[in-house]
Amino acid sequence: MALQFLPAEHIPFMFGALDERANNDHLDAVMVYVFNTWINSSIFPMECWSIFINSTNNELRRMAQPSEHQGGNKRAGAILLTWGSI
Repeated sequence: MALQFLPAEHIPFMFGALDERANNDHLDAVMVYVFNTWINSSIFPMECWSIFINSTNNELRRMAQPSEHQGGNKRAGAILLTWGSI
């Protein structure tokens, strides 16, 4: 399962969709464990373990752009973004 990559508000719905597809005793046991430990937990709220990042394109460009103090080639970041957008 990769529920941690979803926004916290989408996790319960997607967990329910996966739970419906659990069609044997082993998967049912895993789903009960995940539900009790993570989905329905007061100790680990979904907002704490969801690692979803909602970044805009500008934020991604800024992260890929080497800063002046790093002495990097500023063109490298542009090449990376151009290749990734193909």
